Amino acid sequence: MSLNESVRALNELILQKQLVHGIDRFYADDVVMIEGGGETMAGKDANRERERAFEGGLTRWEPKLVASAVDETSGTALNEWILDYSHEQWGSAQMRQVAVQKWRDGRIVHESFYKL
Repeated sequence: MSLNESVRALNELILQKQLVHGIDRFYADDVVMIEGGGETMAGKDANRERERAFEGGLTRWEPKLVASAVDETSGTALNEWILDYSHEQWGSAQMRQVAVQKWRDGRIVHESFYKL
């Protein structure tokens, strides 16, 4: 599967609210994820648990993929999202963010999120 195909497949899982499945399928065991505020979470297991808690509390999920760009040579993908959701613990939110992903061997090894 090309990087472009992998990015599209992961984005489709996000659109379908299959966030944990996306981590299981496309993230490296040693992935590092950095939230917009600088909070760093290392490791697939830790990120899966955080995503499971988020996904499990969703009562409404209406994401929109605004733009996506893939550079096969550098293994980099950028995805701009509008995330409109309601969560049983955190209430409703709408945010716009860009996810910058570094891929290696078909897996994300580093991902940073930037709120717009």
